[in-house]
Amino acid sequence: MGINRQPADPKLRRAALRYLLIAAVAGAFLIGLYRSLLAWSVTDASLSVARMAVIIGTLYIPALPALWMCRRLWSLGRAVTAGRRFPPAGVGVIRATPVVTGRGAALRGVMLRAVALTAAITFVVTPLVLWWLLYHVAAPQQ
Repeated sequence: MGINRQPADPKLRRAALRYLLIAAVAGAFLIGLYRSLLAWSVTDASLSVARMAVIIGTLYIPALPALWMCRRLWSLGRAVTAGRRFPPAGVGVIRATPVVTGRGAALRGVMLRAVALTAAITFVVTPLVLWWLLYHVAAPQQ
């Protein structure tokens, strides 16, 4: 008996590569932006803590697409758990993928939602922790 496979979608593969290229260009732009912001933050020592707060606040800019990814992972996990099939029916894949059904698929759905929740918490909490460290550890004691 052969393994049931879901065939790859070539259009989806090209779209995924296109999105990856766009993300790489945006990432390079943000790295350049952060280097400029860091140089700006240390030009005046008396204002460096306030300026670092601005930089930490801008950490939420790259977190927005990541939070969108978490929402997509959560909904994919819900669809996998409900349909007890991975990948869910109607979802395209970028390479031929074996279809998992039953308990194994439901477990994958739960794990997808766990990854989504963990990543979302990390993306939200990390800038807050950095902000707290800035004001309680790096700020001059008065």
